[in-house]
Amino acid sequence: MKLFRLSSAVLAFLILGMSAPQQSIKGGHRRIFGIRRLNVQDLGGANCSPTCTVTIPSTGSGNLLVLVDASAAIGEHFSTVTGAGSWVAAGACHATNTSPGDDTDIAYNLSSSSGVTSLSITLSSNDISTDLAYAEYTGEPFTLDGTCQTTNNGVATTTPQSPAITTTGARDVVVVGMTVNDSICAASAVTNVQGGGWPSPATLIFPSGQGDAYEDNINAPAATYQVQFAQVSGGCPGSPASVTFSSSVLAFK
Repeated sequence: MKLFRLSSAVLAFLILGMSAPQQSIKGGHRRIFGIRRLNVQDLGGANCSPTCTVTIPSTGSGNLLVLVDASAAIGEHFSTVTGAGSWVAAGACHATNTSPGDDTDIAYNLSSSSGVTSLSITLSSNDISTDLAYAEYTGEPFTLDGTCQTTNNGVATTTPQSPAITTTGARDVVVVGMTVNDSICAASAVTNVQGGGWPSPATLIFPSGQGDAYEDNINAPAATYQVQFAQVSGGCPGSPASVTFSSSVLAFK
């Protein structure tokens, strides 16, 4: 019987090849698993009376798009959103605060069409300066994970909290919108109430880093999630103030 002696280089190659983690190769490139945020932006005080057109970065194909409306008008919510595919609006994500009037709503598109740079938004009432936040995520064929949770007429506090939501997906995107009767500052601390992974400072404070909050938790494992913001009064920076609020939270897997 003949014995073959392997060189040290060949032996090392075999050992490393067997022990290295397997990776997926597609189109000559290593495929990266997980969800990424491609864009998040403050769309400014849009004049929607009740319809307006907003400009967004060019969309990708099959991505998750999210809009949050933060309004000082009682009862205001999304009626329709068109552009880049099929949107779900005017649903269960509308949260209201009747005193003095701070409403929050979330609209979403589970699978965007590519190359779109504007959206047409119709609200339930005229608003010459509604605050809008927009985000785009990629990495999964997205579906809704559960139902929207809302806080209506949030009790006055210096540390407003989002509603809690329980997820079932292995890698979720959890998004929070919050409208306050004063200001959250861009540099305000964000506290994990339930579930880890919330970014601090917040993902986006809009408009112009002083006002309402958009927060996301990306690649979040199955758990219960809730986040808390630091509320200030009289602009940023400012002193803590006890004020009322509304908030909505939604998850995608």
